[in-house]
Amino acid sequence: MEFRRKYSEVKNYKANMISTLFNEFIFIIGLFFMIKNVGKLNTTMIFVIGSFYIFRTVISETVYELETEIRSKTLFNLTLSRTSILVIYFKRSLVTFVRTILIFFVNFLFFYKDIRFTEFDFKNFVIYLLLILTIVYSLYYTFFSLCIIFERISTFTSFFSALVLAFSSDIALFRELFNILLGKEYNLPIIVYNIIFLFLITLIFLKFAFRKINNYGI
Repeated sequence: MEFRRKYSEVKNYKANMISTLFNEFIFIIGLFFMIKNVGKLNTTMIFVIGSFYIFRTVISETVYELETEIRSKTLFNLTLSRTSILVIYFKRSLVTFVRTILIFFVNFLFFYKDIRFTEFDFKNFVIYLLLILTIVYSLYYTFFSLCIIFERISTFTSFFSALVLAFSSDIALFRELFNILLGKEYNLPIIVYNIIFLFLITLIFLKFAFRKINNYGI
């Protein structure tokens, strides 16, 4: 259903969709060039770039859609649906997720010959993938809640994404995740404590968001 809805949007707003895709291609190519110039364009960095791109795009698109639906007064109609609004937006995120993978893969092909392919442990990759998805969706629903509470947070979302890109190697949680991907020793308690903290933050903001939705309905 969400794929059909997105397809209908593409047909109705072709110019907007084309400009969005063009911007995303430029952004990814810029990241590839940046990593290539410092001599670190290898298999591991491809996964790191891909993780960040998916994280950035899924969250920013959710915030944009939410802000639009809040302004048009259509968001709260979704709360009357039999399907939970959390499930609805999860399905929407899957559409964006698939699109970002396709866009990233096309950009990957442009740099295929420049990439130094290194071996990595498949088990570590699976662990990294599961953890990064857990973190992304925890942040996804945190920003979902913040957008409902404050109604306009797109500027803050862009700022937060830029901070993650610039300082990810200095953030303990992301540093440990990179260690997993690189096959280095990692501190499991730090990862667990940080994820639990993220979950608690997400639940708190969700509580405030649904309180606002319910008060609006009253």
